Amino acid sequence: IDAAEEKLSLLLPGHVQSRDNEDKDETNDAMDEDGLEVEPTKVTTLSGHENEVFTVCWNPTKSLLASGSGDSSARIWHIPATESGAEAERNTQWHVLEHFNASSNEKAKDVTTLDWNSEGTLLATGSYDGQARIWNEQGKLVMTLSRHKGPVFSLKWNRTGSLLLSGSV
Repeated sequence: IDAAEEKLSLLLPGHVQSRDNEDKDETNDAMDEDGLEVEPTKVTTLSGHENEVFTVCWNPTKSLLASGSGDSSARIWHIPATESGAEAERNTQWHVLEHFNASSNEKAKDVTTLDWNSEGTLLATGSYDGQARIWNEQGKLVMTLSRHKGPVFSLKWNRTGSLLLSGSV
């Protein structure tokens, strides 16, 4: 996640190369501590958020990624399963989940947390406005939970997806 440019970067399995010890000194900045190098052409960068990305979560059953940002939105990204890099960037589609305050119709501030239910059909988001929202996988708002008195910083579905736990300050 590159917060300075409001982008997400993805790496699909199979696009990491091991480097020999003799080559490590030349490109330490492109490797992690285990000596694995990521091929730059295999990194997919998702652009669209207008502010920092605070949270991301993979859908447990589909090739979908959810992201939450300081731009008062979450996004559901439809990630091509077999492509990466520039090709995947061109073919990635998304839904924008705008978070508005129901009483004032103003933007609701940061989306701070999110989680998919176990079936991958519902996405819960928590926001700095103290509301938790539940969306379907097409990005339609299903329900708003407004019992919190402060920002929602954590939420989690139970194993069966029948209960949602949320926490705030």
